[in-house]
Amino acid sequence: MTNPPPHNPTARPTAPVYALTEKGPAGREALEVYLHVEAVQDILAAVPSGARYETGGLLAGVAAQDERGPYVLILRALSAPSAHSERLSLTFTPEAWEELWAAHERECPDLKIVGWYHTHPGLGVFLSEPDQFIHRHFFSDPGQIALVFDPADFRWGVFYWVEGGLRAAEGLYLYSEAARSYPQLEDSLHEIAPEWIILHGPEGPKEPNHGPTD
Repeated sequence: MTNPPPHNPTARPTAPVYALTEKGPAGREALEVYLHVEAVQDILAAVPSGARYETGGLLAGVAAQDERGPYVLILRALSAPSAHSERLSLTFTPEAWEELWAAHERECPDLKIVGWYHTHPGLGVFLSEPDQFIHRHFFSDPGQIALVFDPADFRWGVFYWVEGGLRAAEGLYLYSEAARSYPQLEDSLHEIAPEWIILHGPEGPKEPNHGPTD
């Protein structure tokens, strides 16, 4: 019996090695995004229960291209506890950047920085002008994305570069190793419906009306 060829960890995840779930029309995107459940677990672990202030950090993984086109694997999310967090903003201070680079070197030095993430507690999923400034100045490579998560209603959104502008993805792939379980993640999602990732939609980055702020 011939052994199957070894799996390439930088290749697109496929069965039977991985279990994939398509959220929205992920295969129609100009840049296909694959979000590993371990990165989801990283983000959830860094978001305090009932948090009202934004948190964020870096996304580490793989940016590559094959015969189907470009794709990104998001394998880890590295949090920045030292970032300056407010109700409507997040600032990566010099101390926060140092913290993030140290975490990258310590936890996943073989992975590339493929973007960043931050939360919008109770605000919805969008990229504000300051968010877009951060992305343009620090994450300008074509394969680098912005991931936004609103923990209040478990809404997620992904934004990526298309012809010099940022587009909101209509879909992504959620994946994990087929033979591996994530009990901590499953425990944290026990009250969430099976279709627990709700994407932003195709209308593109825009800011909602926040109303009065405190």
